[in-house]
Amino acid sequence: MEFGLAGCYAMKPEVQAAWVQAIGSIAAILIAIAIPAAQHFITMRGTRRERADRARSLGLLLLPHIKSFAAKNEKIWSEEHQMTMWKI
Repeated sequence: MEFGLAGCYAMKPEVQAAWVQAIGSIAAILIAIAIPAAQHFITMRGTRRERADRARSLGLLLLPHIKSFAAKNEKIWSEEHQMTMWKI
């Protein structure tokens, strides 16, 4: 049995058809695996972007409150620190 392009033409038509069908079946299986995997990857990338956007939005919403809390905390801490300095 010869291999290569010349060997392909030497095969009977039934054998050629079987090889075409086998190669086509393998290609179909690979495509059937690749397409859902690609769709899943695209969906997960979108989900990660959505979550990052939500986290960024939440951070921006909380930022004024965090700054206010930090300022109040600093004021209280400095007042308490001054009181303890005078008691010494």
